[in-house]
Amino acid sequence: MTTITIIITITTIIIIITITTSTMSTISTITTITIAIIVIITIAVIIIIITTIIIIISITITTSTMSTITTITIAIIVIITVAVIIIIIPRWRASP
Repeated sequence: MTTITIIITITTIIIIITITTSTMSTISTITTITIAIIVIITIAVIIIIITTIIIIISITITTSTMSTITTITIAIIVIITVAVIIIIIPRWRASP
C-alpha cells in the first residue's frame, strides 16, 4: 500500500506542477484546482480498483497451484495498465 501512496503523491505533484505551468491567462486558478482534483480523484479511484483486483487475484493465486505463471501474468498486466494510465492522462490533459 505504501508504493501506491508514493505513486499517488508523485503523480499528484507532477499533475499540479504541469497544470500550474501550463495555465494560461484565460484559465482561472479555480478551474485549474478543479481539474487537478478531478484528475487526482480519477487516478486514486483507478489505483484503488487495480489494487483491489490485485488483492482478489492474489488471494485466488494463493489457493491455486499455477501461482508463478499467474503472478507473472498479473504483474505484466498491472505494469502495462499503469504505463497506459501515465501516458494517457497527460495527453488527455494537454488536449484542448
